[in-house]
Amino acid sequence: MEGCVKNVGPSWIYIFKQGIPQGATISLDELYGVYGEKNNLDEGQDFIDWLNNVKLKGKSSLVIELPSTKHKVKTVTKKEQAAADKAAEDAYEELSDIDKIVMMTVVKAKDKIPHITDKKQLKYALQVAKQKPNKDTLCILLEKRIREIEQVS
Repeated sequence: MEGCVKNVGPSWIYIFKQGIPQGATISLDELYGVYGEKNNLDEGQDFIDWLNNVKLKGKSSLVIELPSTKHKVKTVTKKEQAAADKAAEDAYEELSDIDKIVMMTVVKAKDKIPHITDKKQLKYALQVAKQKPNKDTLCILLEKRIREIEQVS
């Protein structure tokens, strides 16, 4: 499923069990993997309508962007889009590796964390994640990876 949910608001927003920085996007495929299958929704317009009516209701700073402009919830000019994309890239590049780990969704973390070998980085990410709400599963994954690295060494 092509498209994404984008934070066009002035600051971070907490939704979908994760914090989303200004200008950042979450792919509809990722959201469908987490919510669509669980709620027995069909891919496509059925899932998009459900997102609008259930998860995004009252969240004016989040928009669903689709490749076809006729389905866009809110139209954004090319200049605004380019500026928001540039700001999001700059903000993401400025984040440390620790912040990138902590911002991961559980689905991404399950794929990425097993490939991280820096024990110090994992321990620091664990400390940061423990202070954030709804990062319990991420903490469990980090703790498991740290134990694996300690057993090898």
